[in-house]
Amino acid sequence: FTLGLGLSLHNGVPFVFRSKFSAGCFWSDCRRYNITVVQYIGELCRYLCNAPPRPDDGSGHRVRMALGNGLRRDVWVKFVER
Repeated sequence: FTLGLGLSLHNGVPFVFRSKFSAGCFWSDCRRYNITVVQYIGELCRYLCNAPPRPDDGSGHRVRMALGNGLRRDVWVKFVER
C-alpha cells in the first residue's frame, strides 16, 4: 500500500482507495475511476476469482497491470483468464 501511494504522490498519478474491499464492485470501480494499474495485497486476486462471475467482469476496464506479492501461480493463471 505505502509503495503504491508513495509512487502515485511522487509522480502526480491519481490513487484510488476504497474504505472496504468489495469483490462485487471491484471491476465497476476500475471502470468508474479509469484504473490502469492494480496493486494487490495478499488474497485480493483469489477473492476476485472466487466471486460469482458477472457479465461485465472483463469488459470495459482499462486495467493493464496488476502487481503485488504472495500470489500462488494457479490463482494468477485463473485471474488472468477471467
